[in-house]
Amino acid sequence: MFWLVRFGRGILAFNPAQASGQLSFVVIAFEGIQSRIQMGYWLCAENDIEDLTVNSWRWGATVPLIQESNILEPDVEIFGDRMVFAKMDSCLKLADWFENNFLKDLDEGSRIGLDGKTTSEPDDGTFHRDDLAKNYSADRDWLLQFVQFLRECGGFNTLG
Repeated sequence: MFWLVRFGRGILAFNPAQASGQLSFVVIAFEGIQSRIQMGYWLCAENDIEDLTVNSWRWGATVPLIQESNILEPDVEIFGDRMVFAKMDSCLKLADWFENNFLKDLDEGSRIGLDGKTTSEPDDGTFHRDDLAKNYSADRDWLLQFVQFLRECGGFNTLG
């Protein structure tokens, strides 16, 4: 049996039967975002701006680009293949790096695949079971949104 506790915009769940001297709480939903973070990542800003959500396919293609920049410190600001805890100065450097290395040459409607290659072929939403890498891409609109977020967030971490 789980008990649900509402606080502000969130809902916590805990199991009192497991409480052997300690209560363990798990955040299970926030009003307005629970459906937005399924199958994706939530980029939580340090500043008081709106957090950014991104689907797994875009984020999966964005993280290798972040790693390629060599701006974030491994095991300090970036963990594994998807988790990022970026500091403010790193975010500003990343924004410049994305603008100078990708956005200046990436045409409207184009996207960067997991292999780092650029294509103007639109993503038709097909799930490629035989070659999963084809499912991942970061399009120009997403990268513009991400760069703006990087400039304004004051640092961020990912939930996903």
